[in-house]
Amino acid sequence: MRIGTTTRAAAALAAALWGAAALASAPAARAQGAAVVGVGWWTRQPAAGARNGGFQVANAPDGAYSEAALRVRVDSPSLTKAVLVLNEGGGLRQDSAAIQVCPTSSTWGQADPGSWDQAPQADCRRQAVKLDRNASQSTWSANVLPQLGQGGATPSLMIV
Repeated sequence: MRIGTTTRAAAALAAALWGAAALASAPAARAQGAAVVGVGWWTRQPAAGARNGGFQVANAPDGAYSEAALRVRVDSPSLTKAVLVLNEGGGLRQDSAAIQVCPTSSTWGQADPGSWDQAPQADCRRQAVKLDRNASQSTWSANVLPQLGQGGATPSLMIV
């Protein structure tokens, strides 16, 4: 089961979780590593409100309910690690949820929230990375370096 996440860039029903996202590169590359430069999220929830730079990710019994995308600017040609951290800002049943990060080649614009029919498509069959939850810190994290490429790239990642 996936959950709902709201997140801020700096980077269910059964679960709805809110948070903030940050991308931390390895210490040697921190000065010129990678940064989240765009956030969007899309939902089927009719009354969903803006998250002011954050997002929601949620699942319902019939499938995805809300999903998010992050645009990441990669400045360093020699990153050795890029950890995406999502901070929870609320939600339900996060302890039984699962979130993954997948690439997308779909074109998308920032949305807070956008309509479900405008959501970019995640390519989880190509390369999915599972986010691990730290319940005591209310965070989810994963090394997303394999999905980023090298310096000069601006890939988009879906949080699903």
